[in-house]
Order: sequence, then structure tokens, then C-alpha cells
Amino acid sequence: MDMYDVGDLRYETIRPVLKRVTNPAQLVSKFKHSDLSYLADISQRQIEEASPHIAEDDGELWQAFIKRDISRGESKLQTTRPKNPSSWWKLYRKLKREDDAATQEAEDRLKASLNKHKADKGAKQTHIVHAVIPSGEKRSGWGSTPRDKPFGNQALKNAKTTAQQIAVLKRQTAPTFPAQRQSQ
Repeated sequence: MDMYDVGDLRYETIRPVLKRVTNPAQLVSKFKHSDLSYLADISQRQIEEASPHIAEDDGELWQAFIKRDISRGESKLQTTRPKNPSSWWKLYRKLKREDDAATQEAEDRLKASLNKHKADKGAKQTHIVHAVIPSGEKRSGWGSTPRDKPFGNQALKNAKTTAQQIAVLKRQTAPTFPAQRQSQ
């Protein structure tokens, strides 16, 4: 709706038309462009400025915009009112800035939380290492010698079934000294 002026019409007369305004920027052009970067083009929207007599009566329109555009706008309207009845647009602007700042802060906290979660998840990730214990050498502290039982890669090669492979791996990783068994 492209309307810039309501002339000398009283608010009660033009009210049904003004209720069709969907963009707060259409009601007032006193906003600086940087103040309303989140609203549509405001350069030629001048209803309140061209017809200042409606500014004192159009509070209901601004209240509807506050309820629609601002988080918990209904509760904020119960605690906040402009001192001057023609300053509803200032209250809208103030609440909108606060709401945008709160939304941005919440987004930043969420991003930080997700980044922390990703870092924690990466640190706790299981890494499979493919390493083979060399066989053929006598190791101190090991219960069996390579001649008694094949060890390492050779033992796995000699295992014919999956159950035998699991038994070999258990034997290789199990502690052989009684003191080691008790500590675990």
C-alpha cells in the first residue's frame, strides 16, 4: 500500500485503512535509515509525519506491531508505555533494538555451545590404530616366549577361525603377572 498522507481526515475515519498497514515504516518516516535496517524501504513512507494529528491516536497500530514483531511483546506492553502518546514509534524502535540484540546474543551463545560440543566430540572420538607387535624377540615381563606360542602377526596368521583370532588377541593383551591382574 503506497500512502504518504491522510490529509485532514480524523483518525477514526481513516482507521480501517491504517489498520491495513503491514510495515511499521509506513507509519512514520522519522526513523533514520540505519535505525530501521530490518524494515522495508522507508524513504517515502511519511503518514505520521505528513499527518501528525493521527500520531496521538494510532497507538493501537503500534501496539499491534509490537505484539507481532517483538518476542514477548504482549508482556512488555503491560510494563512499558510511552510518556507521550504520539511516541509509540519510539517505543517500538527501542523494543525492536532490544529484541534484535537479545536474539543475536542467543544466537552467539548457541553457536559457541555447538562449537564446544563439536570440539568435545572430536576429542572423545575413538581412533583405531593398526599396529602389530613384532614377534620373535624375547620380551622381559611376558609370560610366554615366542617359541612356546606364536605371537603377534604370526599368531593371527596361524588362527584359522575368528574365535581363535579373538583368543590370540586376548592372550596378547591380558596381563601375565599376578600383581598386574590385581591392580586391574
